[in-house]
Amino acid sequence: MFSFFLLLSLPAAAVNVTLVPVADAALIEVAPTNNSGGHRWVNAGTTQNGPRNRGLFRFDPAAIIPTNAVILSASVVLEVTGQPATGEPAPSVSFGLHRMLRPWGEGTKTNTPQAIGLGQPATPGEVTWNSAFHPTNAWTSPGGQPGADFAVFESASTFIEGVGNSPYTFGPTPELAADVELWLRQPAQNFGWMLLCADEGVRFTARRFGSREDAPNAPQLRVSYLVPPRLEPLGAAGAFVQLRFHAQAEHRYLLEYRDDLRTGTWQPLGDLGTFAAPTPVLLFVPVGPPHRFFRLAVAEPPAAADFPF
Repeated sequence: MFSFFLLLSLPAAAVNVTLVPVADAALIEVAPTNNSGGHRWVNAGTTQNGPRNRGLFRFDPAAIIPTNAVILSASVVLEVTGQPATGEPAPSVSFGLHRMLRPWGEGTKTNTPQAIGLGQPATPGEVTWNSAFHPTNAWTSPGGQPGADFAVFESASTFIEGVGNSPYTFGPTPELAADVELWLRQPAQNFGWMLLCADEGVRFTARRFGSREDAPNAPQLRVSYLVPPRLEPLGAAGAFVQLRFHAQAEHRYLLEYRDDLRTGTWQPLGDLGTFAAPTPVLLFVPVGPPHRFFRLAVAEPPAAADFPF
């Protein structure tokens, strides 16, 4: 009789991916019923006259990352493409990414030469300073309220100056990684992040951040992840027990065993090498003592040749 199985993920060479937003827009206090979801930049920060702007960005990690992935790290990179023309160095102020708690509609409106930075009147379903979906679904308070419309605490923050020091990287932080992992497990809870100036009482902090419509300056979500292996027993076949799992691309797998679940050193049974593409794997393992426990681990790619299975 055989006893199965432990699952374990060891430190590994992570899979690294870069995503661009699937939606982004600005909330514009001075034009509270306008939308700018189709424009080439997203405004955030406080203008020289005092009105505020807040940015929204939503990525879709579930579109390309396996839903059972373990997120090792996540960071967001934003390009500043414009700043107030004051003739003085841009003030350095902290901006934070706050996880959104409510859905919103990106919209398609752009700015006009007559009203740069103000967007255009929203049509139904588009996000504005007043509403998540114009003209209904009002924010708890205009521009969104912390704790109700977006998280009180930022998932990551960084100091933003001007165009000359761009791009700016938020993270990696455990909070960003947790947000991405949440969105993998529960895609219905993926409402993205709000980009919020930490001190909206300071004027001249407004910046233009490249949006997804500006491909060379589009925001990036950079994620490193690992897919834990899952080992499935198939039963005995003569002097062997059959094991099966699905290997992920760019992952190296080790099969190990021990005869006591609670104590003892895990012994190497086989190094399966690194797989270049997702691959179903069927293993025939020699029968051992009456009770044997196996684990499938992910490990660093070898410096030398794999030892044979």
